Amino acid sequence: MTTMTMFGFVVNDMFDYHKDRAAGIQRPLAAGNLSMKGAAWLAIATLLASALMGALAGPGAIVLAIASVMLVLYSPLAQRYTLCKDLYVAILCCLPLDYGGAVGGRGYPWFSYALVACFVIGRELLMDADEMAGDIRFGMRTIAAILGRHETARIGMVLMILAAAATAAFVHGRLAVGMSAAGVALLAGILTWPGLEQRSRISLSRVPMLLGAIAVACGGFS
Repeated sequence: MTTMTMFGFVVNDMFDYHKDRAAGIQRPLAAGNLSMKGAAWLAIATLLASALMGALAGPGAIVLAIASVMLVLYSPLAQRYTLCKDLYVAILCCLPLDYGGAVGGRGYPWFSYALVACFVIGRELLMDADEMAGDIRFGMRTIAAILGRHETARIGMVLMILAAAATAAFVHGRLAVGMSAAGVALLAGILTWPGLEQRSRISLSRVPMLLGAIAVACGGFS
């Protein structure tokens, strides 16, 4: 699933090359640090690696197949149906949990997927607010363009905090509770840090997101 995610990022950067350039986002491809041909070879390599390891893992091949198709379709659909892209990303981010359940032979309740989706939608709204100007220049009218940059960012941060707090409240087991509580505290600090650039908040939020994901995967729900 990690190599599948890498494949998705590469493909997404290839599709979004012109948008990223217009928005001034310094991803390797848009910044000229990686050629389009090199990106294509990297995408093929990561997809093949994912398929090989998925075959060795056994169960969950259908989840990997669905993920690969959704990752390829993400950018074209996001550019055409902009208002639905945040939900699309949330569904994509629930697939690793589903894959882990298939490989590990255990299921997760719908509530765990809802919390993951809630956090991801909040983070995507925060990104929409930060990238609003570039998206508009590229002709993409995101939720931030409708609600306004500050209001969208506020809603995004609230959703992230609520999802993180709910995770800490409902998981069980010392490891899961500790990880989720640390994630809540870290996320609160990142989102309220005075003077921190919005792009830095978004980047740093990956850490509490990872802690929460591990808590959900390890702790289940009581």
